[in-house]
Amino acid sequence: MCEICEGKGWYSVPNYRTERLESVQCEHCLAEEELKETLSIETSKLLVNFSKEKLCRMLANFCVDVFHSRDEVSRLQTLIDTKSIVGIEGFLQVNLRRE
Repeated sequence: MCEICEGKGWYSVPNYRTERLESVQCEHCLAEEELKETLSIETSKLLVNFSKEKLCRMLANFCVDVFHSRDEVSRLQTLIDTKSIVGIEGFLQVNLRRE
């Protein structure tokens, strides 16, 4: 977590001319976000060379591992049986985010 803004992205600084606090965007966090975006773009350029099947297999293994570790294999089986693409997509969006 950022020590400057405590992870909020903004912090207050005094404006002695107006005798008020002003919110300022944290340049450290902004630089970190720009770095993450650049890395994401560069990584996607590499991943585009993967085969569709290989990426799908990797995501499927991830799903199985997470559901198994949570002892929720039956929930995954239900998503598979009902062909719930939205359910799998939602699961991946939530579980691939690590912050």
